[in-house]
Amino acid sequence: MKQSKTIFGTVLVILCTLLSHISYGDEIRSIIVEYEYIEGSNVESYRLYENGALVCEDFTPQGSYIACEVLLTQAPMVFTLTAVDMDGVESPPSNEFAFSLPSQDEFGNYLPVINFQTDTASGTTPLVVAFDASLSTDFDGAIVSYQWDFADGTVGSGATISHVFETPGVFGVSLTIIDNDGAAVSSAVVITVEEDPNAVSNVLPTALINATPNDDGSITFDAYDSEDPDGTIQTYTWDFGDGSSGSGLSVVHDYAAAGNYTVTLSVVDDEGGISSDQLVVSIVDGNGSGNASPESILAASAARRTIHLEWEYNDSNTIPAGFRLYQNNNLACEVADPDARQMDCSIYVEEGSVELFLTAFYPDQTETNISNIFTFDSTGLFPSVAEGGAPHTVQFNGGLSYDPDGEIASYAWDFGDGTVATGSAVQHIFSNIGVYTVTLMVTDNQGATAQSSITITVAASSPHAANGGVSPVSVSEARRRAYIQWMLYTLLLFD
Repeated sequence: MKQSKTIFGTVLVILCTLLSHISYGDEIRSIIVEYEYIEGSNVESYRLYENGALVCEDFTPQGSYIACEVLLTQAPMVFTLTAVDMDGVESPPSNEFAFSLPSQDEFGNYLPVINFQTDTASGTTPLVVAFDASLSTDFDGAIVSYQWDFADGTVGSGATISHVFETPGVFGVSLTIIDNDGAAVSSAVVITVEEDPNAVSNVLPTALINATPNDDGSITFDAYDSEDPDGTIQTYTWDFGDGSSGSGLSVVHDYAAAGNYTVTLSVVDDEGGISSDQLVVSIVDGNGSGNASPESILAASAARRTIHLEWEYNDSNTIPAGFRLYQNNNLACEVADPDARQMDCSIYVEEGSVELFLTAFYPDQTETNISNIFTFDSTGLFPSVAEGGAPHTVQFNGGLSYDPDGEIASYAWDFGDGTVATGSAVQHIFSNIGVYTVTLMVTDNQGATAQSSITITVAASSPHAANGGVSPVSVSEARRRAYIQWMLYTLLLFD
């Protein structure tokens, strides 16, 4: 009787790297097993076992990996690897590798899995910490976003990033990753920073505001009398109290409406010391140029749903490249098929009054006149956007904002958590628990501004938080899915 012998050590190095779906079953996946080959071993083949059953054998003794097709199940799977020599003697199995499928959201999407490390978790100021989330994975797709919140008022992005903690404290650094299906998962690590006992104490700068009214109704603000007794001031940041901001030693600002505004100047010196000053200005007749102020209208949604659309296209004289769906004047999705007469569009359905319309577009990207506008009220159909569990994903839209005597030139968003954005439609993830006031400021083509805001409350993570805060609602499927039909009548190409 042949005796078993050891012909390699621990060989199971990396297991279950997802390659792709294969044609004969959504539950079958191709996995890769990488192993270490010991030179001089009389190996003829390698065998992969799942829960004790042989699933794959590779006859490439000089190779470094095996590619096998296995049926993945929800139950934990335990894999081992053995080697077989020229005499048919099989080695003892390698160490076990246990594998379980990740969780799924309500849409059937596998949630991404966070795996991030730091090179240190504590130290003295200034503490430089390297964060690495490159080993994070998405079982059925790809990770498209890495968003870091360093809990000191700064944020960052990317799979790997370094950050300097300038002040002492305990910081709960959080990472949110988002996959290509929009599912978000968050994790956090605590970084403890202590004061460097050998550090020289910095004397804080002094901020001082001067204000001078101008003949055109604007005001010049300067910080010429600000100073730093033991260094130099590096940055000057202004908050004009009307939702707008600026930077520099001297700035000019024009208020669009009458009222009292608290102007705040923040200065930072070359050692990171911060000081601020405030001044209340009274505007009797804002925006005296005769320009009508714009109207800021903010819409928001945390409910991603699929909308089914059907339409008729009756213009036989032109052939479009496809069709586009707009929600509250912002592009929601499109289909690049001239023969399409229906589509399913996955969008964030905004809370309150919703206007939907369709256009046809041509290869040069010009569009037809819009279809009939379909309007409905989504109030009560979905969970309120104002509350959610961390991380809370919210889609914001300012597309209904307007200017009665011109056009909106810019959209500026302040999410109340230290981050800002621009554009008529933006998406933001609130990673930490708290109450946030989100402000939209619109500026028209003559410089007049207006703003609107909404309060977002983020609580502890809910079971649905990994899916961007979307939760099921207790209404019928017929109400949750909006089946919309309309007909395009006169179709005219835009000039």
